[in-house]
Amino acid sequence: MLNKKKYLFSITVLVILLTASVAFASGSWKGVSNINNGGKFLIWNPAPFEGETVTWEGGKISHFKLTGEEPGFPIDYAHGYGKATWYLNGDLEQSDEGYHYGGKRNGKIIQRFADGRVVESYWDHGVRVD
Repeated sequence: MLNKKKYLFSITVLVILLTASVAFASGSWKGVSNINNGGKFLIWNPAPFEGETVTWEGGKISHFKLTGEEPGFPIDYAHGYGKATWYLNGDLEQSDEGYHYGGKRNGKIIQRFADGRVVESYWDHGVRVD
């Protein structure tokens, strides 16, 4: 009986850990809605929500130029200095102004939220480091 309890406890802990790891790794690539170049134009969203869209004003880089790999179809990423504006169900959510590298925030980013807050943050390839 004791082994069965240990087994069930171990399985429960494993399920909790797997669920937590999925929750913490919830970022995803988001297609940019104001770019229509016949391919995909992507930006990284570290905390996606259903109904979210994004526009990008700034530079871009191709997947091939960034990685040296040919994906078989055109993919570009937000790249360089620019401004990503995020909307949730059509309403302004926030804007992120600063540098992006291969679609991910990189360096100093000034975030302006719909409620008027302004946050200066620092990022390293899509991960907030401050």
